[in-house]
Amino acid sequence: MSNDSREKRWQSLRLIQLGWLALSVGLGYGVAYTLVKLTSGPSAENVRQLADNRKQEREQHEWVEPIVQSQSFYVANTLQHIESDLEAVLVELAKVTQSTQLRTALPDLATEGYTVKRVQELGFLGQPLVQLLYSKADHRPLAICILPARGGPDSRLQLDRYHGLGTASWVENDQRFVLVADESHATLQQLYRITRGVFSGT
Repeated sequence: MSNDSREKRWQSLRLIQLGWLALSVGLGYGVAYTLVKLTSGPSAENVRQLADNRKQEREQHEWVEPIVQSQSFYVANTLQHIESDLEAVLVELAKVTQSTQLRTALPDLATEGYTVKRVQELGFLGQPLVQLLYSKADHRPLAICILPARGGPDSRLQLDRYHGLGTASWVENDQRFVLVADESHATLQQLYRITRGVFSGT
């Protein structure tokens, strides 16, 4: 074999070795980077978001739990003696809407077996509260309560259970909502979707 052939072969081998070295270094860096990302803690933004979510959950608990406690006194027969009169309910709803300055609506929950029975203007910690009451056979009454949010931030749906009753609570468009019902989380989510859909259009 000539000297030129040996030199060319040697150069080819060196190029192959350098290529493998570069590939090994690249793979090593990639693996190390991935391990660092996997083992490092959450970003500051994620930590901040988690803290905000927990704060909102605590704040919602502070106003949801007392409302549910009052609702827990109701039994399946509490509203059975009241005749369903949609026209009278709508008249009362117009009155409490004007007096409380809250945006109200009357969700149709018939698909979930509920019939509207009554609208009431109540109060909670010095703020107005509108309560919509529905009945369903062999169930405790369902309540939708609406309060002002006083400029607070919107919050996502939060499902909980207090005093044996399921709750769906959220804050949207400067109003707080809590739906209280003797239902599972799955049914509560459906009731929430119907209710929020109606109020989003007000």
